[in-house]
Amino acid sequence: MAEEVSAKPKSSYSSYTAFFFLVNYILGTGFLGIPYVMYHSGIISCTFTLMVITVFNCFGALWIIESMARAYALEKHSEEDSSRRLIDDEKPNYSTIDSKLSNDVRSLSFLSRRKFEITELCGCFFGKNVKLLCLLIVYVQITLASWSFTTVAASTWSSNIPFGNTTTLRQCTPEDFADNVIPTELGCLNSYRLCVGIYGVLVIILSCLELTEQKIIQIIMGLLRFFVVTFMCINSLYAYAVAHGNSHSVGNSVDIGQMNNLPDYNTTLSNANPVFYSFEGWLQAIPIFVYAELMHLGLPSMLEPVADKRNLHRLIVGVFCIMGFIYIFIGITISIRFQGSVAQIATLNWIQFSKEGNPTSLRVMSYIVIFFPSLDVLSAFPLSAIALSNNIYAALTGYDTTELEAVSHSRMKQIVLRLFVSVVPITCAFFVESLVTILRWAGLLGFFVCYFMPIGLQFFSRRMYRLKFVDNWSARYQASTEEVVEENQVEHTNLVYNKPMDTPYSSWFSGKKTLFVTLIYALTAFGFTIAGIVMSSGGSSHANTTHLDMTDIDYGY
Repeated sequence: MAEEVSAKPKSSYSSYTAFFFLVNYILGTGFLGIPYVMYHSGIISCTFTLMVITVFNCFGALWIIESMARAYALEKHSEEDSSRRLIDDEKPNYSTIDSKLSNDVRSLSFLSRRKFEITELCGCFFGKNVKLLCLLIVYVQITLASWSFTTVAASTWSSNIPFGNTTTLRQCTPEDFADNVIPTELGCLNSYRLCVGIYGVLVIILSCLELTEQKIIQIIMGLLRFFVVTFMCINSLYAYAVAHGNSHSVGNSVDIGQMNNLPDYNTTLSNANPVFYSFEGWLQAIPIFVYAELMHLGLPSMLEPVADKRNLHRLIVGVFCIMGFIYIFIGITISIRFQGSVAQIATLNWIQFSKEGNPTSLRVMSYIVIFFPSLDVLSAFPLSAIALSNNIYAALTGYDTTELEAVSHSRMKQIVLRLFVSVVPITCAFFVESLVTILRWAGLLGFFVCYFMPIGLQFFSRRMYRLKFVDNWSARYQASTEEVVEENQVEHTNLVYNKPMDTPYSSWFSGKKTLFVTLIYALTAFGFTIAGIVMSSGGSSHANTTHLDMTDIDYGY
């Protein structure tokens, strides 16, 4: 049952560790296209757009947490007798309160180790049929993202690792991947598939580990992300300052004329004016920005082991604020430095720095930057696989993955599901390297994950919560926990509660007005994205209009 827990103590981690998990999930490959689209769409307009998208994506994530809290409270309340008394005769749990304050409904909604996946939330508040639809959306979204992770890693490794130059195995070139579903030349194809296999083995092993067993790996990869991004920004600022002082377009150590000849560079626009604006480019930039801040599907899995859940909402806000700042900063610095030669994938701007003739330290750092996307997705893939397998597990069994005693051979079933969700995208990557057309349309599912699902969950969970606890509508109480029984969980004290339909994570953004504004924004952005896809697919361009070539942009997380 829901109250049963495993005899084995559950491991947990701190909010600081959870921060790195969230950063690794959100800071995937999607942000690599930001400098390119920012330069070709307009720096000022894209900066403002990124700020707006960051705010609304943050709202969606916060509403998922609120919905989880309400679902937990409703489940706890359903276990009470018909008089709706709060729990005062059972063993105290994470939401236990003083029996004198047992009429405080809101205290039930403090999250515990009970985890509600997105699909389970949809079942609670939307119904069984919508639950299956949500599961389908979640499966397609995460599978395509994992597919793109695999192709990014394999194409990067096969293009930069010296495999030799034989007919059976050779190092790939950018031309091998240009306009091809998969490399056609046998030597490059074998190298690519070998890299797919190596990457697959690594991520499958990581995917079979519990999140708490990945703490060290995720912290290291999170620090690496900040290190590489910081280097890219500082290096770009320094080179731009030197070049600006010397009245050159870039530093003397780089031949931009040669860089422009690379197939991954687009020089149709050389206007670095920050007030420049391209409507068509801006339309196609919107989904890039949305997907670059998509971590909603992984929230239940990554937040469940957090020991102190009092400040989950502040943790989420902090992550989005930091990521929003990083995206804006990296977009501006790289775009103004490389200008018309900015690569469609930001890390490719450092290819020329890795060649002979540059300082050794710069060459080493350039190789780290070039390989960064493949290392990036190495830690992002397991997080996506675990999130997807947990959603499928909850949908099939009716229990979440923390209820080990409720389902026979629970751990084995979880591992089998993780193997399944990992093998499918890896197998697909063996046969299709280019996902541009598929991801361009499937990326629209990101709007359902970021906006439409959270909006619906927030609206219906508030309504159900109010109807369930209507007798306590005007109650305002102050409650504190007496003790904490679950191991590695933190005591919660001095919590001031408001209306019963609110949770400890609710604030001014929880009301209907914010929901309505977000819905209008989401529908507008969704319409703009469809218009951008149609305009891009039409392939038409005018003499005075910049056509934003999105063929190499990765639509992952």
